[in-house]
This record gives sequence, C-alpha cells and structure tokens, in this order.
Amino acid sequence: IHLFRSSNDVIGGNDMLGCSMIIDGEEMGHFNTHKMPVNNTVNGLPLVYIANQDMEGQVFRSAVGELLLANVTGLRVGPLFVQNGTAGIVMGFCDDVWIMDTGLFLNKYGIFMAGCEGGGVFHCDVSGNEVGMSMSKSNGSSIIASIFVENQGYAISVDGSTGTFWANAFMGNNGATEAYSSDHVQVYVHESLTNWTASGYGNHWSDWTYPDENGDGMVDEPYIIRKDIGVKDNAPLSGMVGPPAYPMITRTGDSYVQLAWQPTNYSLWFSLDHYAVYRQEGSGGSKHIAMLSPGTFSFNDTTVNDLTEYSYYILAVNEFGTSAMDWPLEVLVPSDHSCLVTGVVKDKYGIPINGARVATENGAVTETDGKGQFSLVVEKGVRTFGISKQGYELDTMKVDIQDFQMDIGTITLLEEMVDNEYTFIALLGAIASFIVIALVLTWARGRE
Repeated sequence: IHLFRSSNDVIGGNDMLGCSMIIDGEEMGHFNTHKMPVNNTVNGLPLVYIANQDMEGQVFRSAVGELLLANVTGLRVGPLFVQNGTAGIVMGFCDDVWIMDTGLFLNKYGIFMAGCEGGGVFHCDVSGNEVGMSMSKSNGSSIIASIFVENQGYAISVDGSTGTFWANAFMGNNGATEAYSSDHVQVYVHESLTNWTASGYGNHWSDWTYPDENGDGMVDEPYIIRKDIGVKDNAPLSGMVGPPAYPMITRTGDSYVQLAWQPTNYSLWFSLDHYAVYRQEGSGGSKHIAMLSPGTFSFNDTTVNDLTEYSYYILAVNEFGTSAMDWPLEVLVPSDHSCLVTGVVKDKYGIPINGARVATENGAVTETDGKGQFSLVVEKGVRTFGISKQGYELDTMKVDIQDFQMDIGTITLLEEMVDNEYTFIALLGAIASFIVIALVLTWARGRE
C-alpha cells in the first residue's frame, strides 16, 4: 500500500505478506491524519501506526511487521527485527526520534524518513534491502555506528536534507566491489548538506581501504561520493577495527623484548574483543604469541633468543576481524656476552663476493650471500677474523668487540696469482734484466 500525498485514509483489516506500506508526502497531513486499527498485519506481525504523540523518554520494542511513525517526538525505537516488507520503519515529520539496535532486512526500504528533525539511527544493521535508507527533506539527523551491507541500491539516499554520517560501515552496496567505481558509489546525495566525518573519523567503505601509509587506520585519500559537487568522506576508515595507536618497542635486553601501545581509535559495530601479538623471526612466517584483554597495553616477550632479529605485529581484534598486519616493529635482541657482527666482502673492483667464508678463532663461521653480506654471532672481546674464498688471497683482521651489534664495514679480497701469472712476471723480470745488462755494456764500450 502506497499512500502518496494522501490524507485522512482509513486502513484496516489487511494481511500483507512479503509487502507492507509506504506513507509519503510533502506535508505533515500526508502522514499524521490517517486512521489505522490494530488489525493490520505484515507477515503475521502487527503493523503499528503511531501519530501525534509526545513520547519523550519512552521506548518502543514490541515485535512488529512494520512501524509507522507520524509527528512523534522523543521516542526511542529498538531493539527490533523487521524484514520482508515494503518498508521496515517509516518516519514522517518526527522530532528527535532515534532508531537503535535494530535489524532491517530484505525490505524495499529499510528505513523511510521524510520531513524529520534531529534524531537518527544508531547501531543498526540495515542489510539486503533494495534501498537501505531513504532520507528526504529532513534536517539535523545523525546516522552513527551502523552497518549497511549488500543493499541492492544505495545504502543511503539523501535528498534535500542535512545530516551527519560517521562511524558506519558500508559494504557491497549498489553493486560495489573491492575496487572503487564512480558507477557504484555506495550512497547518493542530492541537493543536501551532509557531513561524512565527525570528531576526525569518517566511515568504512569496503571499496576504499587503502593506501594507509602511516598505519593510523585511515585511508590517505577521501572517499568521493559526488565529485561534481564536492561531497566526500575526508577520513575514511581502512577497516572494521583500527590498529592500536602508537605501537612501540620500549625496552630490549638479554632474552626479552617489551612492547607497548595505546588503545585503538575505533572498533565498528562490535566492541573491541582483544589485542593479538604476532612475532616473525627473520624471513619466516609470523606466529601468534599472545592474546591480551582490551584494557592491556603492554607485553613482555621473554621467549626470544639473543642476537636474533624479530618483527612484531600488534593487532586489534573484534568479531568482524582484525586491524591490518602491515606495520612491523623490528628489533635485534641484544646480549650481555655476545655480539652480532655484520659486514660485506668485495673484490678490488667493488664487486660483492658470494660464498666467501668468514670465521673466527673460536669456531664461529658463516658465508657471504649474493650481495657479499654476512652476519656472525661471536663472543665479545678482541677477535681475529679470517676471510677466504677460493681464487682469492686469505685476509685476516683483529676487531675489538664490545657492543651487542657491530658492523665492521667492507673487507676487500685480492685475487690470487696463478702459475702462468708468476711465469709471466718472471719472464718480464728476465727481459728487464737483459735490457739493463745490454745498456751497461753499451755504455762501457762507449767509454773505451
């Protein structure tokens, strides 16, 4: 049933299955002058019509097939579950009415709002409808902390209205995929003054999740809603839960690493469940090593090995998932008695030597990689290093090692001279000697 610009209608005794009612118009009388007995049903549940009521401080949470509100003030609606109708909830010329903790699914319109002032939608799931929410000629309403998932058309259509929309999640609406397309923007704005950012935070858009170069949980570029009129979300959120703020390594010592962070900036829909700490050793895979309560902001890892390089990831987790695993904290665990010595071996032309053997007198040994680089754990003190490679002369050097990490720089190996090189040099020497003798004899004859 669609009442459009209609007044003083009587609607009664109707059983609606898979459909319900829309009231639409431009004046309050198009919404609040109807008479609807309580014997209308939608999918076997009551169709409830409330008109011309000051309901400040009251809460409506009765099971309904549809809820129609006309010229109602101060009501709090929810939690409710409304599905498979023409509209889940209709609000016409209402003042300060909030829909909260409500699910609206598989309707033509999840929420249909016209001519309203203030109020809004908080923590609602508006998913799988043809249009998630239609908002026309309404002012000052706020849509906050709600999720709009896979509505066939727009998640929200705003026409001739003002409002604020933030901390919501828009996922797969209007045919949007993981890649942004101007043909599948998830919301629509027409002749309206809208704000898609509040308190420094915008909304999460499933088709706009990167780049986030500084790891603050916000995409570095705005989400464009209407390029022609400059409507955009200036602080889009990269995920459903933000990363912990300011993660850092606060201390390291012999066999321990201390981590610290500050609370995550946001957790959409679900509250934060826990923090997870992952550790990666060298180039290997990451391993989950700790699950910490939402009120814990530090962790001391005592299962590390001295002089080993680790990368740590601290993730925030809610029931939707985790924050991004993109920004490692890297550390070399120090030692009280050993040192990680690094360096590079090259030939006299500056070309790295692969496979050169680097060893110390106490048995520590390694080989250089394709870049000529090596790392070797040795005991502190004065150590003698031997660097060798077939075809090159042996080089030795003494190093006084006191710190737990030391780079001894570039070591140059000279090529060995093979037998024919020695023969050639000897021949050159013989020729030079012959020339000298000949010159001396010539000089002597000249004096005679």
